Amino acid sequence: MENPSLFGGNERDGWSVPNGVTNPIVRPDGGYLSDPDLVWDPDRRELRLYYRHVADENRILLVTSRDGVTFSAPRLVARAPNHQIVSPTIVRRSATEWLMWSVNSGPVGCSASSTTVELRRSTDGVEWSPPTTVSLSQSGAFAWHLEVQWIDALREYWAVFNGKVRGSCTTQALYLATSTDGMAWRTFPSPVLRSGAIPELADIVYRATFAYEAERDLVALWHSGARYRSGGYEWRAAYERRRRSELFEAAARAEPAFIARVPRVELDNSTAP
Repeated sequence: MENPSLFGGNERDGWSVPNGVTNPIVRPDGGYLSDPDLVWDPDRRELRLYYRHVADENRILLVTSRDGVTFSAPRLVARAPNHQIVSPTIVRRSATEWLMWSVNSGPVGCSASSTTVELRRSTDGVEWSPPTTVSLSQSGAFAWHLEVQWIDALREYWAVFNGKVRGSCTTQALYLATSTDGMAWRTFPSPVLRSGAIPELADIVYRATFAYEAERDLVALWHSGARYRSGGYEWRAAYERRRRSELFEAAARAEPAFIARVPRVELDNSTAP
């Protein structure tokens, strides 16, 4: 149910399947797939699609494409016991400097009481170092699904992540963090988005991605989330654009301690996004 799929578009809020693409890009051979992350390699002129395969362990696989239509056979690039490498997010700083952050939730997965964030490094995006735990702590919640980018204009990394609470597989808030080295992270007291902001995201706010427009000092954000209808979750994607100053001011405002709502349905690791 989370097989990596590709969409494209000429507008930030309009996406469709590109000509020639058949989704999903890959399917599982046993177990299930999740957590795709797409990276452009300008030196090799190729897209790199990293994703997680969950079976008897967590495996991070890589497929590549020069045209966005035909993808290579999967290649194993990292592995860990279940569920110790969740939601990999990859940054390419240069041809010889690649970074991969991921979440370690221990053996129980999304229902874990806590998580940690880890960093792996690579000189080619294929062979990765052992993980190192980074300092990323959010009051009242734990990082679950990450998106990290290097903001060259500001010389710092940004991360957005949905925050999970103890024992729950659903998340209701998206948080922001910054770092100059990728190891020590500054987090903020308030989320940049909560469930219920729009009807389509009434019950869950999940992984997001973003783009910083340096020339206009604007941040574009693409959110994912769901509302509960007719006995199940209906998933959507949503778009917004905000001034950087407004985004960070909102995140820096103090707010009451985070209290999770009791979700209508809990998901086990075989079906959770």
